[in-house]
Amino acid sequence: MSELKVKPKVDIAFKKIFADNEELLKALISSALDFKAKKIILKPTEITPSSAKEKFCRLDVRANVDGKEIDIEIQLFGRDDFRARAEYYSCLMFARLPRGEEYEKIPKTILINIIDWNAFGCSEYHSKFITMEEKRHEMLTDKKEIHFFELKKIPPIENATKEIEYWLNLIGADTEEELKELGRTANKNILKAVGEVKRINEDSRFVWEVEAREIQLREEKSALYSAEKKGREEGEKKGMEKGMEKGMEKGREEGIQETIERFRRGGMSDEEINKFLH
Repeated sequence: MSELKVKPKVDIAFKKIFADNEELLKALISSALDFKAKKIILKPTEITPSSAKEKFCRLDVRANVDGKEIDIEIQLFGRDDFRARAEYYSCLMFARLPRGEEYEKIPKTILINIIDWNAFGCSEYHSKFITMEEKRHEMLTDKKEIHFFELKKIPPIENATKEIEYWLNLIGADTEEELKELGRTANKNILKAVGEVKRINEDSRFVWEVEAREIQLREEKSALYSAEKKGREEGEKKGMEKGMEKGMEKGREEGIQETIERFRRGGMSDEEINKFLH
């Protein structure tokens, strides 16, 4: 198989394909969220912190779609904190109301995560999270949604039955053969996206940028793995040290008790034993 030089799931390639093509972005969002997107306005992806102590965030593709605030994030590598990260991003996007405005006017916020690993213990490739009551499953509001689409779980192109499955196959494509298979569909937006993927694969400068980005991502993954490994090792070391301390303390207590019993058998009173030990 001929491997693609530029894979659509690398973040800068994804942004090149969709952020630069309004119709393709509309089509992707419409199929992912099952509604017909009409008006789309791209928004700045950098969320500037209000103070130097707050975390700086840069989103992948952010837009207002028919009044809804939508962010699409691409993640190639599994992270232990991916749930907290998604919640944090969705909270950052949640709009503030002008003074005097009604709370019902808060726009709906939707975070779409397209991830290249298996995050949940289910067979479904799509997971949708909303805010609801734990026992009654009563929804609090419909103002916030977090979606995950797991690329590893999508059916192959020949078994695709939904439009979103074609899009996810396109985003997850690694080879020219997969693009060729996608090129057999009658969907004009998918065909246009296939053409965009081919075009950026022929752009030598962009190929170089993506290769540099992939190296950076691999280094970040390696650094994350090293940090997690170090954390585990330090935790195990501390656990062992704590265990040794507990063992020594237990041994000391058992030794003292044995000495007390021996003194008692020798005829010493508890008062005499206490004075001897202290």
